[in-house]
Amino acid sequence: MEYRKTEDGILGKAPKPCILCCFDKEDDLNHGKFYVLNSRIYAHYYCLLFSCNLPQNGQDNEGILGFLEKDIVKEAKRGQKIKCCYCHEYSSTIGCSVKTCKRQFHRICGLENGALYQFNDTFKAYCAEHKPRQEQEIEYLSAKGAIGSSSRNDSCPICYNALAPSDNILWAPCCRKGARFHKHCLQLTALSFGYFFKCPLCNEKDKFREVMQNFGIFIPNQDAAWELEGRFVDLERDAKKCDAQECLCPKGRDFHCARFWYIKTCDYCGFERAHVKCVGVSNSQSNWYCKTCKIIKAKKNQENSKLTRVSLGGYTVNIAVPSRSERNGENLASSSVEKYDRALKENHLPDEVAKKLGPAPLSIKLKRWKMTQVKLNEVPESPESLMMKFERAKRGCQQTEDGNKDDLEKWPRKRQRLDDLN
Repeated sequence: MEYRKTEDGILGKAPKPCILCCFDKEDDLNHGKFYVLNSRIYAHYYCLLFSCNLPQNGQDNEGILGFLEKDIVKEAKRGQKIKCCYCHEYSSTIGCSVKTCKRQFHRICGLENGALYQFNDTFKAYCAEHKPRQEQEIEYLSAKGAIGSSSRNDSCPICYNALAPSDNILWAPCCRKGARFHKHCLQLTALSFGYFFKCPLCNEKDKFREVMQNFGIFIPNQDAAWELEGRFVDLERDAKKCDAQECLCPKGRDFHCARFWYIKTCDYCGFERAHVKCVGVSNSQSNWYCKTCKIIKAKKNQENSKLTRVSLGGYTVNIAVPSRSERNGENLASSSVEKYDRALKENHLPDEVAKKLGPAPLSIKLKRWKMTQVKLNEVPESPESLMMKFERAKRGCQQTEDGNKDDLEKWPRKRQRLDDLN
């Protein structure tokens, strides 16, 4: 037996269908909550909102959120005389808001056939032919001719699944052109976020909420799901359970005590747990890594083994050793530099090089060729070459300091010679 929520929060049996649409489908996402009033009236919340002649004369604590029993019964009797334009069955209480359109339909039938329901102050409904469209959708259809003719391979920013041509899609009005979402994903987000519903990309709130409500997204007037009391009670429990593939404890996986049957947590991820004896650890203080973390650590150690530690000026750095192909590139660059040095000495360029450099004086051609050789010589350096450069720079600094000292020592002598000449 199914149970549905009543208007005062008490669960009750609901063997009857909705009094307005005569469907017994219970789907909070697409049709709203299924309410029971006085064990006689059963109705979908969205059917109550969009029925044409159903006023909300009561307070929020009266009837079903302000919809009184007598008004609901009166509207149900009116709908019993009207056929749905889609399923051709009676009890259709929703009509297209365009005055010249005479289409009447059930809430569920309209949703399955492309109708639009606006969750703003007026709660208007439109058939698929007369429903308003977003500006981005009109531009997209006019440019591509049809939704399915685009070569774009976009994905929904909420679920990260591809946006198929047949999907019900909404465009974001705020952040960037072409940002599209599954309508189903937006509705799930709105039911979870409540007051905090906003654009998932740019966090814009007012404009985004207004547009989404006008194009069929119901935003409940409630706090966010994560703010409800007792929402994360399960996360506060420290459930100790052995996750080893074969648990050796005779008292079961949940048994936890000192020494052999101490349940230890993985020192790397902090998620996997196992008895000390089940994973072969000597004691509870020893390091233990689960199967997944062992693979991750092995890959990380393998990457670190490719680095060479070099000390430069008191600092220790890790330098990647060049691969064989990079070393071959270094040899090619060095051979090309040797060709350039030979051409500079002989004052003559090879024929194939002269043709590539184009018509110009020999001196300009040599300069151009020199620039190309400099670019060729830009290859990764080995740790040995880096150490040699560091030592050269160090010796150069010492030589300049010694030279400055020599000049200071020689300067008084030069000054004395000038005085003697004068």
